[in-house]
Amino acid sequence: MHYVLLLLACLTLAAQDDGRYVRPEDSPALAKPGFITQPPPRAYPGALYETRAAVTGGTWPYRFALRASPAGMTIDPRSGAIAWKAPAAEGPVEVTVTATDLAERSAELSFTITVGTSGFHFVAPDGDDAHAGTFAKPWKTLTRAAQPVEDPANSTLYLRGGTYTIDAPAKEGKKNDGVLGIQRTSPRRWRAWPGEKPVIDLGWTEEKWKAALAAEQAEVDAKRKDVVTTQGYGHRISIDHQIDDLLFDGLEVKNAAYYMFVMWEGNRERLTWWRCNMHHLYGDYAENSSFIFGFAADRKYEKTETGESFPFGKRPGVKPYRHMVVQDCAITDRPYHNVREGAWHGGGLVWYTTQGCLVEDTRFERISRGMAILDKDNGWDNTYRNNVIRGGVMIAAQGCNDGLDIHHNWIDGDLHLGAQPGWLRNLWLHHNAIRGGVSLMGGATGGPGKLDAAGRKLAGPADPDSLAAIRDNPREQRLIFAWANVIDVPEQKPGGEKPHLNRVSPDAGFANSHRHVWWDGNLVDEAAELVVGWSAKRVKWSELKVCFDMSGASGAVVLDDEGRLPAKSPWRTNYGRDAGQNRP
Repeated sequence: MHYVLLLLACLTLAAQDDGRYVRPEDSPALAKPGFITQPPPRAYPGALYETRAAVTGGTWPYRFALRASPAGMTIDPRSGAIAWKAPAAEGPVEVTVTATDLAERSAELSFTITVGTSGFHFVAPDGDDAHAGTFAKPWKTLTRAAQPVEDPANSTLYLRGGTYTIDAPAKEGKKNDGVLGIQRTSPRRWRAWPGEKPVIDLGWTEEKWKAALAAEQAEVDAKRKDVVTTQGYGHRISIDHQIDDLLFDGLEVKNAAYYMFVMWEGNRERLTWWRCNMHHLYGDYAENSSFIFGFAADRKYEKTETGESFPFGKRPGVKPYRHMVVQDCAITDRPYHNVREGAWHGGGLVWYTTQGCLVEDTRFERISRGMAILDKDNGWDNTYRNNVIRGGVMIAAQGCNDGLDIHHNWIDGDLHLGAQPGWLRNLWLHHNAIRGGVSLMGGATGGPGKLDAAGRKLAGPADPDSLAAIRDNPREQRLIFAWANVIDVPEQKPGGEKPHLNRVSPDAGFANSHRHVWWDGNLVDEAAELVVGWSAKRVKWSELKVCFDMSGASGAVVLDDEGRLPAKSPWRTNYGRDAGQNRP
């Protein structure tokens, strides 16, 4: 096994005074596997009951097993997906699921499933809102289905196959028609009836979007302002305050304006999107247009004597969006418009103030002028695992990002670790395949303190003093840890700038930022170069081996359409999405 992986696997460090950890398994939040969601508590008689475990922490992949279960229940040992045809007889059954990681650390989840018709509601395109909402007499509209029900926390709404539109009027003086509001009193689980395909059409089309933009532009021209936006046009799903254990399963949702699912103020737990197909969201301007967006919860930062806005290592007081899960979903097609040429904003997922969340086995495609995943502000202890991401990923550090495990993904786009004027700590980037640039401690993002030049030149990546300053910084004092990744240099687009791995500062800023990065044991394409400042000067990545990838590899990297090295590649066991599965 590769030297660096062995060293990482064997190394166990106590936390530093400011909470830095070399591996995710060294962090208290991710030291061992843990279940972060609760399965649905009820099953409909004679129907297929399905759920999937959501687990973070420890060393992935996990082995799942049923320690206690009713007859006929099965579990996929790799994914933790559970299937069981509920009997006709009503009553409770007990289930215990275990998850064991590569280091034989285990977690256990026990729960009760009650079989019965109580708590189930049904909606169908050929139903009637005057009906009782039962299997035999379903409601017709989702607006009716979202109205208050008895015991909402334990209720399930089954959507029968077919297309649903949202006929909800705008508020007085507003343009926000077509909003489906899910309240605390609404059914808590929105699921496709087994074997059927419900489609929620939110009613916003490219033609409507362009017409609205033209109307907004005319108003801007008349008022001499520069804000052209459809943010207030509705056509989305709005999730009320303080809703826990909300589940969307097996739904196709399409044609949203600005946001597809939108929330406010944090203070929610265990919201799950499983097996959903979300597509065609029309975005513009600069308020984070995205498929799943939560406006930031109120943050209370600790005041310091020096007056720092975001003091390093101090997470603010906040009630976050906790244990949100996106699994087995497709998130595709976000056209975007901005009157400022070249501007971008928002993307696929844009998350503020999240904690302990999981994005797994999800595909992102065609996210125009935005990031497929943007963990923007105070994201802590989140895991991004085994996704296919055709687009960019950004950990923005607007405020801070701390404890993010990014692994076994295919990122067919640029990766930005740092951008805004906050701080990063404990970012673990490993076993990914990346075709694009990698920005490390980018933009205004920083760490603690500044280097004392002490007579050294510290003049960018070609300066031996800068490279030595990076090399000599102890690993346990660093903030970003990257190993076992494969980095491919993308092809140059016609008329575009020659691709590069990273753009770095030409002065002391290079050593000051990159001393926080431990990057070793990766496979980097032999054509990879750094661009120095905004000049035409370039430096080969291989020239930095004195401080980066000292035990890594370089060569002509070839990746398939899923980001995997060829089956017979000698690098496959040590680098990328198929490596690291058997590390000690």
